[in-house]
Amino acid sequence: MIRAVLFDYGETLVVAKNRDERLFQDAVRSVYDVVRAHGLRMGYPEFVERDIEVYGKYAKLEKAEQRDLPDEPKSEELVASVFPTLSITGRRRIAREANDAFWRVIAENYRLRAGTGSALKQLKEMGIPMAVVSNHHNGRALRDHLDELAISSYFSNVVVSSELAYRKPDPRIFRKCLAALGVQERESVFVGDSLANDIAGAKATGMLAVLVVKPHREVVPDEVSAVTPDYTVRDLRDVPKIVNRLARNR
Repeated sequence: MIRAVLFDYGETLVVAKNRDERLFQDAVRSVYDVVRAHGLRMGYPEFVERDIEVYGKYAKLEKAEQRDLPDEPKSEELVASVFPTLSITGRRRIAREANDAFWRVIAENYRLRAGTGSALKQLKEMGIPMAVVSNHHNGRALRDHLDELAISSYFSNVVVSSELAYRKPDPRIFRKCLAALGVQERESVFVGDSLANDIAGAKATGMLAVLVVKPHREVVPDEVSAVTPDYTVRDLRDVPKIVNRLARNR
């Protein structure tokens, strides 16, 4: 009996409209515009160098420790580096505004995957609790985006890696969510687009794993994860069908 379905966020529930480098550049530019509006005299190229220096330091730390650190403290450090005499309160206020601007640009580039609304509605009608488990650097921005897409009400829980000391594929992040739902691993399904993070992590946890891929995309074996999903779908509307099938077979 399947008692819960958990979803990844990026490239699963939502998909990118554009994937080129300009998206990140536009997001950083939005940060610069916010800081400049508060009196920054530094030119944009120098600011980008400072941004790379600060965030690059944290990226190395995250890689070494295999976890995601929240963005707002990084943004505070960036603001402090360009406004060294600013008060802590002022620094935090500008950092939050700048970080919000960054994630607003990123969120605007993502739309709901086709069939997502229908799939979530069907699962809700079936009485299946749902949740989101995401490797993400800003939980508030993620939850705000779910609200904007009008799908947040479907999820009983949203677990974000930067709010914890571990990230997918670590089984602890999946179990953290399952514990909140009161569901056992064998009673749950995880749906995601990454073999290495989603499928490998879910299967290591003891969950059934559904890989979602783009239409017409070939599923290429992942040498890093060396795992095979229990199911592969090209449309999220197939997920309720899988849950129904599992219910009939047990």
